[in-house]
Amino acid sequence: MKRIGHLILLSLSFLFSHANAQWSSGSPIDSITDGQNTLIAIQNQYHDTAVDCGTVNRPAFLCNGLLLRVTKKSNAYRVWDPSPTSIARASISFSFLRKDVKFSNFAWNLPDANGYIIYPNLLAPPGKIPVDVLCSFPKDSWDWHRDVPCGSITLENGKYFQASRLCSLQGITTAQQWLQHWNDSASSSDPYLSQCGFDVRKTVPAGSIPFMESIKAKNLLGFAPDWNDLQVTAWPPKSGSTLPIQTFFFTTKASLADAQANQQEFYTDTGIIVPILSLKLPTSAQEEVVFGFSSLNQAVTGQGAPTTALTRPTILEPKEGATVSSPFTISGKSAPYAEIEVYPKDGAYLLGKTTAGSDGTWKIPAATMASYDPITARQILNGQTSNWADDRNFSLNTSTCTSYIASASWLLRYDPGTNKEQWTLSVVPTACGRLIGPDKTDAAYQELVQKYANDPQWKNNDGGGMRRQFVCHLAIAKDKAEWNLEPFRPNVSHETAVAEKCNPI
Repeated sequence: MKRIGHLILLSLSFLFSHANAQWSSGSPIDSITDGQNTLIAIQNQYHDTAVDCGTVNRPAFLCNGLLLRVTKKSNAYRVWDPSPTSIARASISFSFLRKDVKFSNFAWNLPDANGYIIYPNLLAPPGKIPVDVLCSFPKDSWDWHRDVPCGSITLENGKYFQASRLCSLQGITTAQQWLQHWNDSASSSDPYLSQCGFDVRKTVPAGSIPFMESIKAKNLLGFAPDWNDLQVTAWPPKSGSTLPIQTFFFTTKASLADAQANQQEFYTDTGIIVPILSLKLPTSAQEEVVFGFSSLNQAVTGQGAPTTALTRPTILEPKEGATVSSPFTISGKSAPYAEIEVYPKDGAYLLGKTTAGSDGTWKIPAATMASYDPITARQILNGQTSNWADDRNFSLNTSTCTSYIASASWLLRYDPGTNKEQWTLSVVPTACGRLIGPDKTDAAYQELVQKYANDPQWKNNDGGGMRRQFVCHLAIAKDKAEWNLEPFRPNVSHETAVAEKCNPI
């Protein structure tokens, strides 16, 4: 079989395409079909319990689960706009609902709840503002009694100020520690007054770990009626057209009217039809959330527009016949917002994908290839797929790597094979380091040894298998953004390591 090079995309678009879209005039499908598609997407997000979005630095809320907010109608502002209180505090409260983190009551215990669900950032349509999650509380955070978003409770002259700080500031990093803190507080006062939240800001390294600990912490208390609480940075008022609302929802016949009014107002303001779904929470841990869509519940509907033939995209970079060094940029021109797929010229494998901007330009900013195969591309838009672009031929500069390891960091995380927490060295190879052959393996591994083998996390837990895991990743997982190597693992044969997906026990 012909050797095909892989593209390593350091941009988020490699893992997630922006195939999702909100209905507006000119959409190729009608709004009812869009609503049915949205129902399927919501169900898939609910059932997706992945602990991260491809790397520990991308928490699960970026690509799965449901970020939902319960709302009340107001004559002063739209329900999707920040309330005056939220503007003053610069934050908005959401709950996170997923198959493995359920509750039976909405915020404020509203019997006829309605509201909206926000797209996960990595699944949002193009041109939408990102939703910035700051912290995650296993229980309601009582945010209106905190000094700042994710801050401390100020009641009773600051009696609980220290105990209610961010968990990380108190040395609380696991669900078990959070539960102990909660139980200790319950023995002397209302535990909500001392509850701490897990810091999941995008600047926090390995943010998926504290987020999953917040989910585990809620579950350690057993199935409970009350909701969790994620604090999100408030967006500017009147941002409807760029706000990634995935659906409005209602829970009872009485709350449908408000959901319909919200749908109508959003369409009036933005020209976008956001579908209305029904949502029924479970009453026990064994039940699941039930979602539904009906055309009869929609206050506004719209027709699909006829489609026209889709032209093929143009590859701009690399230039024909150019010599490039890894990493390099692949760029081109297509229809605005089209999904772009890049392949070797025979189309045998998908090498990578991205989404064009409003002007039709697109790029893969940090790509590498392990062969000299010409590349081609096609675009997908409104359900249509174009013909292939002209092949682009270029050469690679294969000079010796100046460095094989870009960075690495130690993480303490749960290992299901040993059923306990283990030290992991999360390694980011250089683009050149990912492409080496057997003749450069020793040099690459020695660079890792020189930089990290004397660290106590490695030195005190060395099972002899670090080199085997390193070689295994080169063989079967070179395109992973981060290579997770655990010192405790034993040295086994290459065949065994590959069979165990580089995680031998």
